[in-house]
Amino acid sequence: MFLANGLKLRDRGCTLALMLAIIRVCAPALAANASDQACRSIAKLKIPSVIFTEASLQKPQEIPADPFTAFTGASPQAVKVGGHCLVRGVIGKRQGVDGQSYGTRFEVRLPTTWNDMFLFQGGGAVDGFLAPAVGTIPCRNSTAAPGLLRGYAVVSMDGGHPSPDPAFGVDQAARIDFAYASIGKVTSVSKQVIAKFYGAAPKKSVFMGCSNGGRRR
Repeated sequence: MFLANGLKLRDRGCTLALMLAIIRVCAPALAANASDQACRSIAKLKIPSVIFTEASLQKPQEIPADPFTAFTGASPQAVKVGGHCLVRGVIGKRQGVDGQSYGTRFEVRLPTTWNDMFLFQGGGAVDGFLAPAVGTIPCRNSTAAPGLLRGYAVVSMDGGHPSPDPAFGVDQAARIDFAYASIGKVTSVSKQVIAKFYGAAPKKSVFMGCSNGGRRR
């Protein structure tokens, strides 16, 4: 039996099977390429006072243990995570009255499989460090999977100063950032990053932390 275009019915079946096979092989690569482009485009976002330093798609990997878990109460172990978009940047970069460089450094990790939720990962002690934004439960005996692995878009920050000691206190603006201002700044930027990558705002936002991170809730 022949079809109007001259193909035999059995030939049409073979052609369709071949097309489906090509789609199955190519679809993951096309999806990964789209995610990579969406991730890289975040670096082009124009947000006042924000400098993006990295926007790159990450493969599934094991993230080394955070050396500052003693301050945050999180588990001092390496964490396995799936593919995600890693975004880093700084908000309000400036020179302080003490001549030091200030600004709120942040890190956002956006899982390729998102649960429509946003998790702000709190810091610890006097901050001054940028912990990996993986959403590890801040309890050493917890066996719960980290937020990033459960599909949360996760952000962490350094509190607005570059080192984990109280020397930043001589700069008034740094004290205000540490007290409360950095939280609002980072939350606003993170939600714009999330909307850019996923094309939608988070349906729910939560904050998690203990020690100084708990104070901020």
